[in-house]
Amino acid sequence: MGLTRLATFFALAAVSIADTCNPLNARCPPNVGLATSAYEVDFTKQSSIPSEWTISDWATVKFGSKGAEFTVSKRFESPQLWTNFYIHYGKVEIVAQVAPGTGIVSSAVLMSDDADEIDWEWPLEFLAGTAIHRSLELRILLLPLSSLTAVLLYQGTNPALYYLIGCGIYFWAYTEGE
Repeated sequence: MGLTRLATFFALAAVSIADTCNPLNARCPPNVGLATSAYEVDFTKQSSIPSEWTISDWATVKFGSKGAEFTVSKRFESPQLWTNFYIHYGKVEIVAQVAPGTGIVSSAVLMSDDADEIDWEWPLEFLAGTAIHRSLELRILLLPLSSLTAVLLYQGTNPALYYLIGCGIYFWAYTEGE
């Protein structure tokens, strides 16, 4: 099973971007928080948007073996999906496939009410199939950086564990042609 067939999992979900109240400018009502210590959704097992999620009005999404599949059919479309709850702390894990196409940026965003955000963006479709994309040596070189990132995000964890997990994922993806 290749990376393209992996499900989209969320161990914890991102904050809602739909709110219009900015706490820097006004007193805002309290936000609904995640009511459990863990949350997971597998979009490969969904047939519609789960009740705790919101999709942007202009977005088109299908659910299938690849999870939630968004459609960008014309210029300036930006389909979005977000949770209806906030998280105070924890970690967010996402398995996603980068969208094909020139100028299309796939991303995951954690955003606060005052628009502070942490973004992960994957606009590197132009590298697909190139020597850089297929370079096993480059992937091995990048593994310590991904381990460092994991340690910075999950302080107090074992970087060697993330390195070994990363090695396994990269080698598996490489053998699957990803």
